[in-house]
Amino acid sequence: MKVAIVHGGTSTEKAGSTRNALHVEEVLSRIKYETELVLYDRDMLEKFRLNPPDVVFVCVQGKGHVDGTVQPLLNFFKIPYTGSKTLGAAIINNKIVSKELFERAGILTPPWQSLSLADYKTGNFDFSRIGFPLVAKAPTQGGSFGIELIKSSEDVPKIEPVFTYDDPILIEKFIYGRFVTLGLLRRN
Repeated sequence: MKVAIVHGGTSTEKAGSTRNALHVEEVLSRIKYETELVLYDRDMLEKFRLNPPDVVFVCVQGKGHVDGTVQPLLNFFKIPYTGSKTLGAAIINNKIVSKELFERAGILTPPWQSLSLADYKTGNFDFSRIGFPLVAKAPTQGGSFGIELIKSSEDVPKIEPVFTYDDPILIEKFIYGRFVTLGLLRRN
């Protein structure tokens, strides 16, 4: 089986994407899959048109990549791929949309609100509604990009760099706990 491992891209997560792809390639090669590292760029589409792989292992991350962007391209070429389908990827890669859907489904989630740059600059946001500490998050970024812990009102100016990623941003009550990453595997 020929597996194309798509990595890179233009996001802030490009280096991590490539690092992950190299690990995936190592493991898949070890278990005797034919692998090819494919850079996520315009040439990728032509490469897949001329010589489609059996499956694409998606290692691109973040906005403009695995957020419902790469999936339709692979669907067009009828190439199976790992990860979420288009709609699921678009939803899970937007924290504000996800929060709205969680609440509608009755799933408990920390108190939150969206904050626009305009409201932030004019002071039209009451941070006490959420309470401190809180977290400011760029809703379409992954990993630790576009995230700031705001411990008190004195820390509020730390929010400004988050707007370089997205507008509006997510303001969420900070919940103390352990950070855990979990991979899921489904075999058909």
